[in-house]
Amino acid sequence: MEIIIPKLSDEICYAQDYDGKWLAYVRVEDKIFLVTPVQLRVWKRKIRGHPTHITYTEKEKKLLDYLTNNPQITLRDFCRLAGIKKHLTETILVNLVMLDIIEMIYTEQCVLFRIK
Repeated sequence: MEIIIPKLSDEICYAQDYDGKWLAYVRVEDKIFLVTPVQLRVWKRKIRGHPTHITYTEKEKKLLDYLTNNPQITLRDFCRLAGIKKHLTETILVNLVMLDIIEMIYTEQCVLFRIK
């Protein structure tokens, strides 16, 4: 038996878990991943169509310098590298993804960020 499911128009879809809580998922190739806060914020910003403005600070420089010399970084490692809190780290990553400077790579273990 073969089941054909048409491609969704949105990148992210929602489904309820066993407790009735709605969770966001994204399909990457043939796998489904729980959406990260960064991906959810990118998706919402794309839907709204708001422009992305960025101030290039030492934190962005640290990230881009690191990614010039290393293939990828996790959100957690960027927090440590820049010495900043998670929410600010997410904001920087969202901005750089929106500007098409970095991209998210989903793996079985985590989401990685690399220069696009």
